[in-house]
Amino acid sequence: MKTFKLLFYISFIMIQISCEKPDRSIDIYMDNFPPPSNLEVLIDVAQDYSGDVKITPTAQGVYLFLVDYGDGTNPEQIKPGTSLFRNYKSGTYTIEVIAKSLIGVSISNSQHIKVLNSCIDEEYFNENPDEGPLNFTFKNGNGRFFPIGGAGSKVIENIEFDFENLSCYVSEFERKNNCNSSAGAIKILPTTLNVDQEHKKKFQLDVFALDKTASVTLKLFSTPPIEITQTITETGKWQKLDFELIDLQGKSFNRIIIYFDKGLPCDGSIFYFDNLKYVDYDN
Repeated sequence: MKTFKLLFYISFIMIQISCEKPDRSIDIYMDNFPPPSNLEVLIDVAQDYSGDVKITPTAQGVYLFLVDYGDGTNPEQIKPGTSLFRNYKSGTYTIEVIAKSLIGVSISNSQHIKVLNSCIDEEYFNENPDEGPLNFTFKNGNGRFFPIGGAGSKVIENIEFDFENLSCYVSEFERKNNCNSSAGAIKILPTTLNVDQEHKKKFQLDVFALDKTASVTLKLFSTPPIEITQTITETGKWQKLDFELIDLQGKSFNRIIIYFDKGLPCDGSIFYFDNLKYVDYDN
C-alpha cells in the first residue's frame, strides 16, 4: 500500500512539472513557418464591354488572400487556388491583394485596371459664356451643331466609346457628295465670348475618323475672323485636338464653325466630334 502511494505521489509531481514546462515543439514549428512570397495577381478584363473581371491570386506560403476590389466595397477573403469574379462600371480601379501566412505575416500586390462596360452621359453642358466656361457636349442627345454648305450633321450614339471619350452621344459630320468645299457645322452663341487678354486659352475637341485622316478647322467669328487648323492623325479611335487661341487674346466672337478637310472636294466621308471645351492653355 505504501508503494502504491509513493508511485501515485511521483506521478502527480511529474504531471505538475509537465504542466509548468509546456512542449515547445509547436512554437518551434510556427516560428519556422515560411512567410508568403512570390505573390502574383492575374486579372482578366472581359473585352466584350460586359464589365466582368476575373481575379486570380497565387503565392507561396499563403494561408488566405484578402482582395480589395477598389470600388468602395468591402474586401473579400478567398483560399489559395480559387478566383473571384466582379462586375465593374466603366472606370479606372486599383485592385489590392494581400497574401497572409498561417502566422499572420502578409505581403501585398496592387494593380490598376481600366474597365469599359457602358457609356457615360455628360453631367455638364454650357453654350452660354455668361454662365461659365463653354462646354459643348451632347447631353441626352441634345446640343446639335447645324450643317452648312450641304454637309450633314446630327447627334447620334457614340460610334466607339473608349477611355478617350466615354460619352453616350456625339455629333456625326458627313461631307456629302453634293456639298461644297466649305461645308461645315456651326454653333451660334447666345452671348459674345470675350477672350482673356491676360491668360492663354484654347479649345479642345474630341474627334473620330472612320477610315481616313483629315484636317480639322475651327473658324471663330471675331474681327477679323480667325481660323485654327489641326490634323486627325489616326483612324478608328478618338483623338483630342488642341486649338490655341493666342491670336484671339483681347478679342471676342459669338459664332463657331467646325470644318473637316475644308477646301477639298466632298467625297462622302464621315467624321465625329464631341466635347468642344474652352479651357486654360495648360489643361
